[in-house]
Amino acid sequence: MSYPIIREQRRYFAGGLLSAALWTAGTWALCLGAIEYFYGPGEAFSKAHPILMGGLTAVLMVAFFVTTGWFLARLAALLLFPARLKRSAARYLRPDQAGEALEVLSGGIRQRLYGVLDIWMGEDWLVFPGKAMKRDAIVGIYREDLSRRYLSKKTRYTVVDQEGEEMTLEGAGEFFVDFAYGYLLNSHATISWGDRRELTAFRLREQQQGEVDYRKLRRPPEDQPTALGVCKWDQSPILEDNLVRSQYEKWLLAAYAPYIAGGTHIDGDFRYAGGYPFTKRQQRLAINILKDPWDVHGTGTLIQTLNHLLSTGRAGRDGWQLGRAMMVLGYGYIAGYIPRWQLLDYSCSVAKAIQGSFSSWKELHDSYMFSYLRWSRDRECKKVRTRAYRQLLADPGSILNTVPFGLDIDAAFQEGLAAVGGYPEVEEDDLGDEDEDEFFEDVFGVCEEE
Repeated sequence: MSYPIIREQRRYFAGGLLSAALWTAGTWALCLGAIEYFYGPGEAFSKAHPILMGGLTAVLMVAFFVTTGWFLARLAALLLFPARLKRSAARYLRPDQAGEALEVLSGGIRQRLYGVLDIWMGEDWLVFPGKAMKRDAIVGIYREDLSRRYLSKKTRYTVVDQEGEEMTLEGAGEFFVDFAYGYLLNSHATISWGDRRELTAFRLREQQQGEVDYRKLRRPPEDQPTALGVCKWDQSPILEDNLVRSQYEKWLLAAYAPYIAGGTHIDGDFRYAGGYPFTKRQQRLAINILKDPWDVHGTGTLIQTLNHLLSTGRAGRDGWQLGRAMMVLGYGYIAGYIPRWQLLDYSCSVAKAIQGSFSSWKELHDSYMFSYLRWSRDRECKKVRTRAYRQLLADPGSILNTVPFGLDIDAAFQEGLAAVGGYPEVEEDDLGDEDEDEFFEDVFGVCEEE
């Protein structure tokens, strides 16, 4: 399915046009109001203070022309962005593909970054509003604090390719500056990065020596990442090979599949236990998400949150709470708060509660989506997750259509636990006699207790 990149970009430029139109209309109204007043009731004042009136007239004229020019520029950007986008994408295509540049681009885009930022990514493409670049042609990503040069709190990203072509995007807020910038850098392991001034200094040095060779900005990674356990978005170091090893682990992923497929924070993947590759970057993101809004800071608070979600979900036959309980466990594993065997062990209680309250994946996730859509205030996130859930139901090869809901949890759990090495061995000297029974009651055999 092609990503609706043109529609998404049109929304961006239409928003800019609306903002410019409102400012322009306000300025025009102010100018007309001033003319009506100072050539009517206020005429005596204007004659008595000609210098003041001259200055006010100059200010209003400047505001009039500036806002009008801004409006016209935004209108031109809205009308011309498809052609700009096509030209920028066509530079990386064969001559016979140039006419179909927009179709190629739409087919190569997978997501809007975090579901909320105006950055679009695919396996081969990086797209900013009105401009696209082939990801393997990018040699550097730089940022610039605009408060250094302008009266602005925004930060500007500049992406440069090996031919020296640039595309820029401005934004504000910690989410844009830190998370987005980190995501872009982690997704392009061999590029240079830093402050915009470093790019300027590089150009000056190269110009002194002759022609600027932007390919010099490309750098080899400090340690070549292996393909094992790394999704195509994440090039950070692997902490653990967490590829799914059993039907039981697949069942756990199916229990919160709409969240994995339609999440806007982390790129989910059903090939991995916990729903995400166990890499350094994914661990940082999982820790941050558990911290806010879940207020989970470690194993203790994770288990407290799990118990609350499980008890309320089981009591109310609530797919929303039970699905989130499974999701929190998955995040806890990726964050490093619980090991893999404990993810499987604690999940047994949630799995049995799900099977005891619902009769199918659709019934479970219909309950989940009903509560989620009532709770969420983010229209974009709701659209993304709803679309993802519908695709999961419609796709015959999706996890919801290939993993049986009525799986024998006890038998599957034992197989899954054996596949990850079973319970860890505990040396007798590590525990006193008084503590031993309590320890095993707390961390072992959660599934059997059910």
